[in-house]
Amino acid sequence: MTNVANKNYEDCLLGSMILDPSVINDVMITVTSGAFVFGRNKQIFEVLTDLASHGQPIDMLTVSDKAHVEMKTLAALTDNLPFGFNAVAYAEKLNKMYMARETKKNLIAAAEQICDENVVEVVSQLDSNLNTITTQNTAVKPTSQKELVMRVMEMMQEAQKTKPELLGMKTGFNKLDSMLDGLPKGDQGDIVIAARPSIGKTSFASQIATGLASNGHKGAVFEFEMSSDALLMRELCIETGIAPYFIKHGLALETHSMMQRVQGGMQRLFDLPLEYYDVTNAKTDMTWIENKIRQLAKEGVEFFVVDHIGLIKHEDPKLPDYARISDISARFQKLCRKYNIAIIQLVQVNRVAEGERPTLAHLKGSGAIEENADIVMMLHRDRAQSPEDTVIKTDIIVAKNRNGSCGTIKFDFFPKFTKFSEAEEEKEAA
Repeated sequence: MTNVANKNYEDCLLGSMILDPSVINDVMITVTSGAFVFGRNKQIFEVLTDLASHGQPIDMLTVSDKAHVEMKTLAALTDNLPFGFNAVAYAEKLNKMYMARETKKNLIAAAEQICDENVVEVVSQLDSNLNTITTQNTAVKPTSQKELVMRVMEMMQEAQKTKPELLGMKTGFNKLDSMLDGLPKGDQGDIVIAARPSIGKTSFASQIATGLASNGHKGAVFEFEMSSDALLMRELCIETGIAPYFIKHGLALETHSMMQRVQGGMQRLFDLPLEYYDVTNAKTDMTWIENKIRQLAKEGVEFFVVDHIGLIKHEDPKLPDYARISDISARFQKLCRKYNIAIIQLVQVNRVAEGERPTLAHLKGSGAIEENADIVMMLHRDRAQSPEDTVIKTDIIVAKNRNGSCGTIKFDFFPKFTKFSEAEEEKEAA
């Protein structure tokens, strides 16, 4: 029964496209050849769309020749069309039938594979497959200039009414917020923090996460390099201004003043809407992370920190590094846009940048990171510091800002507490 229905809709769609080639562009953004069950019809569809894409004339003789289909077969497609045919409606119906078929196929395959030992992996893969079916086969409708103008006007009127201080989320770093207009989400939410190892990108990202959470934004951190306990220990040192040695050895609880600072810092951190996923030793890959982000975004999580992108495993272990990172970067970008979230990805820069001021060309692994990212922040400071230095001048370079200005913000880095603070001159200028 399903095949009969499919054939009827396929025949009507092809007949409509042959009789009225002007509808082909609308059909092409609604359905793909993958939705066709019958090989001959699929071949005819691909010929029609190829001719339209190249601006070539469409007639039965040309289609017959290129598709290797008899003229009488094409004629039958047009002769059997119902009165008042609607090509786009047929295309939408075919697309839904295709999605239903693929969904059933994936559900059956998952049911056959699933067992106690692999339930997490199978469900994760099923979720990913189902998401791919819906996203790859969702029609992209055009938006008129008139509608876009009205949208912008409504946005301006809303901004005039609410007068937001920043369009994005507050990080707690005033100068950075000013340059970025707050940390953005959605179609501007693909954010990269890059530096050479041991320059402080994890600490900087952690402070941004704490700042965002302190301003009411729910977040999640995927940590590949250190345990969640160690990361929170750093945050406590930053919050209290107490050196790690005193906290780790319990000495911070032996004096009243230190104990008060510890209690105050813990209280501030205790209520923050942050979750940590310690994946240092977990058997996770990009599919797992992708599905977890999708799930958490639906639950209201607004931003994610991934430390770092170079350590994420890919489903295909044979992929070379540049291809692996390119694919991961592109998938993060899609997640930002679909779920209106920000994903802060930590990235290492190439060894050639050691001792030099880093640029976008130094991003390690793939040019796709530079291409996909909406904002790239790079950390730079001179490694040749004295062990006695309590404060090290550090540049936070906003090397790319798709929707705003770029520039350098001067920070002070306190190595004893792995803490970043805007330099005094910057605060005065702000």
